[in-house]
Amino acid sequence: MKNLLINPNSKIKNALKQMTETGEKCLVVVDKKNKLLGTLSDGDVRRAILNGKINEDKISVYYQKRSTFLRKENYSLSQAKNIFLKKRIDVIPIIDRSKKVV
Repeated sequence: MKNLLINPNSKIKNALKQMTETGEKCLVVVDKKNKLLGTLSDGDVRRAILNGKINEDKISVYYQKRSTFLRKENYSLSQAKNIFLKKRIDVIPIIDRSKKVV
């Protein structure tokens, strides 16, 4: 799970490298305490690259701050499956009561 987490101050180039290494299409953006801030998809990275921002910009400009998530104490696998299918997303972070990614 740790390889899917990324800091909002990371550069676009580093996020792309991390996605390539993990083989994932989405990363979970967290603060220093692992609290959920949002998600960064491969589409977000592509848009940044098309804007010519691969080397200098941080992901904080591009990640989705209103990402879909589930609460640890209140979700089911069928609920998660329905969200994956309906929203066509690759990652659904699961958070605890303090918004930490678990």
